[in-house]
Amino acid sequence: MLDFTSVKRGERTMQDLAAALTLDDLRRLTEESVAALEILLDGLEDADVVFVPDDPDALDAAADPAERHLPWTLEHVIVHTTASGEEYAAVAREFARGVRGQGESRPLAPPASACLEGGPGSGSRARR
Repeated sequence: MLDFTSVKRGERTMQDLAAALTLDDLRRLTEESVAALEILLDGLEDADVVFVPDDPDALDAAADPAERHLPWTLEHVIVHTTASGEEYAAVAREFARGVRGQGESRPLAPPASACLEGGPGSGSRARR
């Protein structure tokens, strides 16, 4: 896994950290992060994924005002993780071709639209 400690501490920029990475590094790091996520999710039931935690400090400044203080379910985290990975791949492809993106690169699905395969509301599958 890539160590972001120096970036978090402000000792180097994300660009500096990424500058030394090769295509093989990116492939390996992607495979490692997906494998780690799969290990964390292995054995979960639908109830685990949609469980709403008690989080009195929840604050999502980018959310709709009505949802700004709602805690995130694991389902919400999975959807964001998946969408972010897809977004980063699409943006990287555009940059590699010299295309500059404009605006939001992905629409956000309502959190209630995803769940585990075969569970409630499984018209949209979070697990592939």
